[in-house]
Amino acid sequence: MHNRSLEAEAMIQMIFPMITMQQNRKCIVLLQECIRIYDYLGDVAGKARATNNLGAAWSQNGSMDNALSCYLEVLSYYKNKGDSSNLARVYMNLGLVYDRLMKYQLAYEAAIKAQDIFVAKKDNQMVASTSVNIGLSLTSLRRYRLQGIIGLFKQSPGFLRSRFQSFWDSDYNDQHCKNV
Repeated sequence: MHNRSLEAEAMIQMIFPMITMQQNRKCIVLLQECIRIYDYLGDVAGKARATNNLGAAWSQNGSMDNALSCYLEVLSYYKNKGDSSNLARVYMNLGLVYDRLMKYQLAYEAAIKAQDIFVAKKDNQMVASTSVNIGLSLTSLRRYRLQGIIGLFKQSPGFLRSRFQSFWDSDYNDQHCKNV
């Protein structure tokens, strides 16, 4: 592996804790440098990984248009590569960005695509996560009564179902559904 590529990989490893510590501006600058390095080296996979991470940093920073641009760029790479695991994660990220942009139909569609891939891969934890995203998108779209979300959670592992069951049984849910 080329020294510059190792340098970029080391920078990416430094970035993950920074994102969780809300040091997004630093992350953005470092990821942009990683992308320049990968681009210079012709390392398309490295560039895609760094661009996906840049999308996450932009999203955390509140720059949804920049995040969207990053995710759309790597989406085509992972589609062409046939990398279903990363493709599903990008769809999940896209759904979250579309939700924050109040493009709920697109958020729903992206979450469904992600979930289809996770179901095929038998990744129950990610199926559960996408079920939540689908439910939130549908709620925002007001396509159905809140009680319809229960079906999504019933597909999810027990830990998620038990966490939300008390909400579904609550008076709040009954009152809200009458108004939907």
